[in-house]
Formats: sequence, C-alpha cells, structure tokens
Amino acid sequence: MSQQDSIGVFVIHQDRIWREAVIRSFARFRDIQVIGESDQQQQHDLAGQLVAQKPDVVLLDLDLPTRAGLTQARRLLQCRPSTRVLMIGIPNNDAEVIAAIEAGAAGYLTCDSSFDDLTSNIRALAAGKTLCSQRIARLLFTRVAKSAQLIKASRQPAAADIHLTPRELQIMTLIEEGLSNKGIARRLSIELQTVKNHVHNILVKLSLHRRTEVAHYVRQHGLSYQSSSTLSV
Repeated sequence: MSQQDSIGVFVIHQDRIWREAVIRSFARFRDIQVIGESDQQQQHDLAGQLVAQKPDVVLLDLDLPTRAGLTQARRLLQCRPSTRVLMIGIPNNDAEVIAAIEAGAAGYLTCDSSFDDLTSNIRALAAGKTLCSQRIARLLFTRVAKSAQLIKASRQPAAADIHLTPRELQIMTLIEEGLSNKGIARRLSIELQTVKNHVHNILVKLSLHRRTEVAHYVRQHGLSYQSSSTLSV
C-alpha cells in the first residue's frame, strides 16, 4: 500500500476526459489515491514513473481497436512485476478477456461495468486477489489442460519411429484392456518377471512413467497387436 494505507493507483487511458472524471471521483475515497496518469501515447518516461511511484494498481485501457493495452501491460509488468494491472474497456466476449489475462492482467472490467465495479476491483486487486468469472476460470483450466497435452504429445516419439517388438505391442494392448502383470502372464502363459521386463522396456522406449500412460498411448495412436506390421520390430 501507499502512504497512510491508501491504495496507490496509476491511470493509463487514451481519453483525457475519462481520466479526469475518474480521478475526481476517486478524490472522495480515503483508501484510493491516484499517484499518476498517462495516455497511451505518453510512453517516454512511463516505466520510470512506475518504478519511482510504485503504484499498487494500474488502470489500463485496452485501447480498441488496436488493443495496444495488451502490449502496454506486458511492458509495465516487465519493469514492475509486483504491480496489479486492471484492464478496462474490454468487450464482453471470452476471447478478449482471455487475451487480457494472458497479457498479465490480474483483473478486468468489461465495457458495461459500473464505477462501483471499478472501485471494488481496485480494492480486491490491492488485497492480493485475482479476479475472473467462473466461466473464464473454466476456459483457462481447459486451455491449460490442452496445452499440457500438446506439450506431452510433442515430447513423445511418433509411433512409427519406435522399435516395439510384437510381444511388447501385445502386452501394451493387454495393459490397455486393464490386465495386471499377473493377468498378462496368465493370458500369455509366460513368467511374471518376463512381463515386468517387457513393461519396463515399453516405458523406457515410450518415455513414459506409468501403466496408465501406456494405455492412453495405445488409445491415442490407435494401436493393436494386429497393427504390429506398421511398427519397426
């Protein structure tokens, strides 16, 4: 917090009338203090101002139609990572909200938000909270999960490049069926230790760690024992 436990706010908006109106409205609050202002064109000493004045929250205009605020947010957070950016003037659609969050915004206000929304969001961000709707939270979790899957898939060698023996492929399909090592040994009439050795080799070749990942790999690549001719043996 700034002096006397007030929230230091820096206002960046392309519209001077908007900036002046908001700053005058904040004057009636003891816990919110505007410590600086700028438009999107006043770039020459903005980083220096942020470092010197140490705002708790930066109100940042998205600046449609160019969305210059996204680039500005990244720059601001590079020079002062601890500042909480509240992106304002965002259209009420998921793509724009996600873009603001990816740029580093800790909160956002859509174009139809009220002044009460603005003040409550400033106080919440200053208290260390990160704000987004449940719908956006679900979208973010989905994006993270998909990204993790893509990263994992990119690290796995392609099926056609893996030298699996017919027996290894047979055991992989049995793992996908849900059989334990003992069940596989009984099904194939081989020693349990032999099955364990094959499972170990499969995990090493596929760069996997668990049997469940082997089952997922089989489903992901549509593998079956009969398809062994498509793999190098």
